[in-house]
Amino acid sequence: MLANMGQSLQMQNSHIPPVFRTILVEQIWDDGPAVTESLSLLADDFAQIIAGLNEHEIENAARDWAATFPYQEPLQVSPAYQALWQLQEVAQDSVAQRRSLILYLAGHLLF
Repeated sequence: MLANMGQSLQMQNSHIPPVFRTILVEQIWDDGPAVTESLSLLADDFAQIIAGLNEHEIENAARDWAATFPYQEPLQVSPAYQALWQLQEVAQDSVAQRRSLILYLAGHLLF
């Protein structure tokens, strides 16, 4: 699922790796052998690129990624669509505050 997000973003900016795993710098924490939850540090350049996407680019990436899920609701209100917009907001704040971007994953890691 995150691989699809990476590919959707990469179509908007060629500097984003198409394989999401390559932006994971370090796993900071996980909940044990089953790893159903984790925190991972993301590459600073990824945060800068996401923060710098214009509205058209993030819209296209959000629509493209949301379309990979079997949603019944319109894409603009779907969780994936909203998550990508939120990712950009957090990336912008991360860059502005000069802080690292940390990803929290819940559930099985499918990338």
